[in-house]
Amino acid sequence: MSASNDRDRKFKVVLCGNSGVGKTTIFQRIESGKVSEFSAPTVGSSYLNRTVMYQNRPINMSIWDTAGQDQFRTILPVYFRGSDYVIIVFDITSIDTYNAIENWAKLIKDTAPPYVKFSILGNKSDLDHKRTVDVDQVQQLVSLIGAQNYYEVSAKNGDGIDDFINYLAQCLGEASQTNSNPPTVQIGASTTDATKKSECGC
Repeated sequence: MSASNDRDRKFKVVLCGNSGVGKTTIFQRIESGKVSEFSAPTVGSSYLNRTVMYQNRPINMSIWDTAGQDQFRTILPVYFRGSDYVIIVFDITSIDTYNAIENWAKLIKDTAPPYVKFSILGNKSDLDHKRTVDVDQVQQLVSLIGAQNYYEVSAKNGDGIDDFINYLAQCLGEASQTNSNPPTVQIGASTTDATKKSECGC
């Protein structure tokens, strides 16, 4: 791929996960840095365009927010097709949303292109005192299902959102240059640890 074509390329990134885990609020944070006090469940999908500079070149991303309700599950493969990266979102205070991750990973592997990479994103880190899923549990699942990494964010207050988007741009930028796997990142329980460990040497 030429340098010019690489700069013009738009990477397709898809958010998926159970209804109520906060995908739309994360989407709003990425789009405007703000969140709506009242967010209705997504019907179908929404998307935004986001450009992040990585090594002095733009990484252009089209980020899709998809519905998590069961009745929309059958149309999700449409959004996975042609995707470059998928983010499985769950709620760290809800064990049910964590238990659904393997099913989401299977759906990605069955319907997305074979080169697609995916990460697990734990939302609601601001509610750590209500946590029902340990970080160690998720890190073990990362290895089990072949995810690239695990990150924790708070869509409510914005913690970790920019760090994750910058990591995503790094992954996509490096993969487009070298056709290699995105760098693997493991995080600790705190936002501070996550920020430190996102600076990987690849």
